[in-house]
Amino acid sequence: MRRRKAIRTTLGELIVALTDEAREFVSEPSDAYRLVSCILSDMAARKQLRFSKRAAHEPSLENESTREKAGQRLAG
Repeated sequence: MRRRKAIRTTLGELIVALTDEAREFVSEPSDAYRLVSCILSDMAARKQLRFSKRAAHEPSLENESTREKAGQRLAG
């Protein structure tokens, strides 16, 4: 069985990253939000998302935009 790599990110950063990617595949901007909602719902249902009680504060990333932070974290 393949081991999964844990990616630590905030829910907001995950939503931003998914929304940016979803916009490339849909014609209407509002459809991107529906697609992201379906993706997050599916991930939660399959228990691929684990939520911690409190997000860790990373001061080294404060100066970067949210989109850049999300991309870096998702890229691993």
